Amino acid sequence: MIALTGDPARVATIADFGAAALGAKVTGGGDSRAAEALDEAAALIESGRFQVPVAEVFPFTRAADAHRLSEEGHVRGKLVLIPD
Repeated sequence: MIALTGDPARVATIADFGAAALGAKVTGGGDSRAAEALDEAAALIESGRFQVPVAEVFPFTRAADAHRLSEEGHVRGKLVLIPD
């Protein structure tokens, strides 16, 4: 569970269906705003107002290591796979 601070209406989740009770938007990812949302995310990234923390970067040949680390459930940030 994630503790929300600020306006929960600014949060969207595809995983926590109980978040709707807190005022967050729950989506299955199939809404028709995908292209618009991508443009919005790109603008936020470009302006420096959106950042994704990266925990570790793995070459494709170490994908199994990345998966094992993910399965441990203690990663803080995204695991990124890149071409060798």
